Order: sequence, then structure tokens, then C-alpha cells
Amino acid sequence: MLNKMAKKINWVLFFLSFLSLLLYTPTLFSKEVKKVLIIHSYHHDFEWTDGVQSGIRDTLKSEKGIELYTEYMDLIRHPSTDEYLNALEKLYQVRYVTKDNKPDVIVVVDDNAFEFVLKRRERLFDGIPLVFCGVNDFDLKSIKGIKKITGVNEKKSIRETIELAMNLSKNPKNLAVIAGERRSERINLEQFKKEIKSIKHNLNIVYLNGLELDEIRRKIGELSEEDIVIFLSYLRTAKGNVFSLDEALRALTNSTKAKIYGTNDVQIKYGVIGGKVVYAHTQGEEAAKMVKKILSGVDADNIPILMDSPNRYLFDGVALKKHGISLTQLPKGSIIINKAPEQLVGEWKGIIESSRLFSYEFFRNHGTVMLIIDPTTGTILDANETARLFYGYQELVGKKIQEINTLTEEEVKQEMQKAKATKKNFFNFRHRLSNGDIRDVEVYSYPVRIKDKTLLFSIIFDVTEKLRALRLREEKDRMFMYFMIILTLLLVSFSSLLIFYLFKRRAYERDLLEKNKKLEEAKAEIKTLSGIIPICMHCKKIRDDKGYWNHLEKFISEHSDAMFSHSLCPDCQEKYYKDFVK
Repeated sequence: MLNKMAKKINWVLFFLSFLSLLLYTPTLFSKEVKKVLIIHSYHHDFEWTDGVQSGIRDTLKSEKGIELYTEYMDLIRHPSTDEYLNALEKLYQVRYVTKDNKPDVIVVVDDNAFEFVLKRRERLFDGIPLVFCGVNDFDLKSIKGIKKITGVNEKKSIRETIELAMNLSKNPKNLAVIAGERRSERINLEQFKKEIKSIKHNLNIVYLNGLELDEIRRKIGELSEEDIVIFLSYLRTAKGNVFSLDEALRALTNSTKAKIYGTNDVQIKYGVIGGKVVYAHTQGEEAAKMVKKILSGVDADNIPILMDSPNRYLFDGVALKKHGISLTQLPKGSIIINKAPEQLVGEWKGIIESSRLFSYEFFRNHGTVMLIIDPTTGTILDANETARLFYGYQELVGKKIQEINTLTEEEVKQEMQKAKATKKNFFNFRHRLSNGDIRDVEVYSYPVRIKDKTLLFSIIFDVTEKLRALRLREEKDRMFMYFMIILTLLLVSFSSLLIFYLFKRRAYERDLLEKNKKLEEAKAEIKTLSGIIPICMHCKKIRDDKGYWNHLEKFISEHSDAMFSHSLCPDCQEKYYKDFVK
């Protein structure tokens, strides 16, 4: 019976193992996965690099059957010596030259990775299609005769940025240009020198390349508030000192009254006004579109290289306000980030006045709490009367939603990720009222497009009492669950003890039966001994039940507990040992 039960258990375990193998190994029956290798010139957490990576990922994430591999050459923090590059080549050989890990397409980002792969392509990635992006001032001559290659040119709009800066200053006398000593930074400086020659100006050009940071800070500190600074890039000095972008920008913007302009989207912060800039995300996005075409079967050589760098006018709202530059002075279609609250509110009023798509009367008079929020900064652009009464703040418009929300930025991100994962457009937050009360709220947010601007239309419901009741019910459910668990454990323990008792009882019964059997055998032997015993009338031997003749003492020893002690009776002594006794 036990053997049958063990066999059944083995079959059940085998079936469960096979089922889990099917559930957790979907690739056994899936189609072939395409591998895309991305090689970045710089390091992870460098804003430009992360922006390009984000553009690639966002474009390819909806595609099934694509697996991304990412390598960072880290050439800002490590000089590109032959020893270092050779070590990288050996590493990539180990990782990607084997058949199992061989990529189907390679994306190289920025100049260093582009040159590295071109020189070593035959040894590392022979015959694999190559897509580049972020390569400064790409020249078609550099890939003459090279097959299976396409990509996106990165050309800084230096001329447009200089002309813009001159128009936004009343009477500038000096134009300073800042550049570092990395290869791409030297290329940018050469482009600046070509562009400045073609621009009519009466400016004194101050070249601040080849200098250490303290010297640059001293020189730009002498400039007036109408002078211009063009920041190309400054991440490594001539002496090999390395700075992060944030360190360099903070140090420079805090050292001068002059207007600082940038040529890259990640530079527009810490007081940099803006300019016509290259977009990291767009570079990655365009490169990823080419990857999709290649994986769909299009030959890389048949995909035209995108020579027109997709640059945009981008400005920092706080920096514009600081230097007294109005939004009307900017080129049409300019993007404003980090807007001051009054800029956002003023812009919203203009949208409402000119828009026929939004029923403002419906919004203002509705009995539900409603807000209009700028999605980038979190500034509350407008609130209906119900919202003003609910929150109680005298100046609700112009306030940032972060000031009302009690959650940290990280907690807000987690809540948004949770909503995204469940494909819901509502969030659970805790909002602080003007009197200090904390209320649990459900926020339903909908992106609305009004006059070419995307805003968040948020509807807020106070669910404090509802959640309180829910938490009480959950607590009761939890206590009931604990009770059931304890009861189940007790029942399992009792069942285990009962089974143990039954096993012990069966063992005891088997042992008792065995002892009874032995006792019956012993009784039978005793009966044999107490019955008629055949004995020889001459030698006195006794015949046992098997027909053998045994000495008297042996027979009695085997059939009883008696022990013999040999001696002589007087008659035998006289008869057999008479002479000996004398």
C-alpha cells in the first residue's frame, strides 16, 4: 500500500515539474531573438549618453523578439590610450564574437565608439550591420568603401545660436567660447571658428580652450551682463582633469553676469539660457528606427544617412526671467523648460482665451475638485472654485503640486509606475490642506492637447473616509486570515499526531502478534514435555518429536529452563567407583 502511494506521489511531482518547465521556459517555443549591441563612448549616468539610450529603448520597446546589450567605453573618465582600447577589444571579443552572443545589429554612439568599431570591425564584428549616431560633423568620406553602414549625423547649430545670442543682447562687446580637450570638444571648437568667420559682428572673440576651470571662471567673471558666452562642452582639461557636466555648468554660471548659451539639450540648466540644441533622445530615436528597418530585412546600405541633424530651439524659463528676456523675443516654436510659475500661468490664460476646444465655464463651476497642471514642472496653472474651497490656499494657482503632495518624488514615481503597470490613469496620493490636514485622494489625470500644448487635466476625489473603512475591513480580514492559519496549523498538527499514533499502534500490534506467536510455540513445547516421553529402558535416551534420540539432560535442557549439575548416587558410587573410594 505504501509503495503504491509513493508511486502516485512521484507521478504528481513529475507532472508539476514538467508543467513548471513549460511555464517558466517560454523561449523553448518562441521565435528567434534578435540581438542589438549598443556601444556608448561615455559612461552610464552621463546625461547625453542616457538620453540617447532612452531614445533607442523607447523606440524599440514595443518590438517583440529584440534583446538589447549595452556597453560603455567610459572615455571621459579614462583616456583613450592604445592599452585601454586593446583591453576593450579583448573584452568585446570574449563577449560577442561567439555564435551564441553574436549581435545582429550594432549601434555606436558618439565619435570615439564610431572610430573604435570602424578600426576593429573586421576582427570583432565582420559583416554585421552598423548604425551610428551622435557623430559630430559626420563626413561621408570617412566611410567610403565600407559596407553595411548607416546612421545619424550630429551637427551643432552653432551659427544659429550665436546669431540668436547677438539678437537677445542690447550691446554686447565680448563673445567668449568655452571648450574642453576631448576629441569631440576640439571638433566643436573648429566648427565654431568656421561659423564665426561667416557672421558679421563687431565682437571681441575670447577663446577659453586649453585652460583650467579656475582660469576660465576668472576670465568670464570680468564680462558684463550684456556679453555672450557660448558653452560648447567642457568635461576634460588639457591637464587631464575631468568634470561632470553639472560641476562645470554650476561653476561657470555662478562666476559671471554674462548670458551663457548652450548647443546641447543636456546643457540647458543651472542658468544657461538656451539655444538651438541637439537632442540626445532624438539621436537615439532616429538610430533605432534604422535598426528596425535592418531587422525587418532592409539592407543597411539602402537606408540613407540622416545628414540634417534634428535640432530644436530650447530655453530655460528661469534663466530667461533672470536676464529679462521675454518669450516674444524667442524664435517661433521654441520649447521652454523649467518655466517660472508666472510664465506658466500667463501662458495658460492666453491658451484659454484663444481656445474653443476647452469649456472653461464647465471647468470653473463643476462641483468636483479639478486642476490644470503643467506636466513638466508640476505648476498648478488653474483650479476651479471647488478646488480652492477644498485645499483652502489663498494662492492655489501658481503653486507646485509637489508642495501639496506629501509623497517624496521617488514615491510619486513608484505610484505612477504602479498605475502604468495596471494600465490605469489614476493615482493614490496624500494631499496637504492649508490647515495642515492630510487627506487621502484619488487623482484621475488626463493629458489634454490645447493649442499645441499638452497639459494635465486632473480630477481629485477625497477618499479619506473610504480608505479608513477599507483599512478597518482589511484589518478584520487579516485577523480572520491569521485565525484560519492558526486553526489550519492546529488541524495539521493534530492530523500528524493522529497519523503518528496510528503508525505506532500498528507497529505495537505487529509486535504483540509476534510475541503471542512465540508464546504459543513455547506452550506447545511445554505440552510436549509434560506428555508421554519415549525413553530407552537401557541407556535412558529420550526420543524427540523429530525421531532423534537424545541424552536425557539435553532433551530436558532444550525443552525447559532446567540446568543440570552432575553427581553420583551412593549405589553408583559403590558399583562403579568402589576401588577408587577405598
